[in-house]
Amino acid sequence: MTPIVQELEALLARWETANAADVDQLIADRLQHYDRTLSPPGTDPAHPLPHVTLAAGGIVWKPHTSERRMALIHRPRYDDWCLPKGKVDPGEMLSETARREVWEETGCDVEFIRAAGILHYRVRTGPKFVFYWEMRATQVHPLPAITEVDQLQWLAPRAALHRLSYDIERQFLRRVEAHHA
Repeated sequence: MTPIVQELEALLARWETANAADVDQLIADRLQHYDRTLSPPGTDPAHPLPHVTLAAGGIVWKPHTSERRMALIHRPRYDDWCLPKGKVDPGEMLSETARREVWEETGCDVEFIRAAGILHYRVRTGPKFVFYWEMRATQVHPLPAITEVDQLQWLAPRAALHRLSYDIERQFLRRVEAHHA
């Protein structure tokens, strides 16, 4: 885990005991500083290049099952299986993004259980940070009719590890599952 992700995870851990807006501001401030360190020399510090992509999502657990089951989504555009997540809209708090994206991609109303951690990887435009929460589905509605997601599956953690398309998400899920052991 990189030092920036360690710092951000320490800030995210405060989410459960502090005001979510305050934590979001601390994270935004830290990422703005990080973004400035990525800008080429001579860039106006007041207007750094928009390198960092922020997203949020959930590890959504299905209630009332004999075996723990989590939601995975299939995105036809990428033909992949992943955890529900999406980019932060302007002015939106990270936890709001997580709730909205989970609703849009799974049709689930959720309650937050705990902050789960952060994935960090590079995309074409620069670094991307995805903030995750563990969530419990309180209501499961039919999958919304959107083009981003065409399937939702509820899988046991072991099956989810095999179904996930990306190694970074498999590693992350193993780390989250170790918390439950």
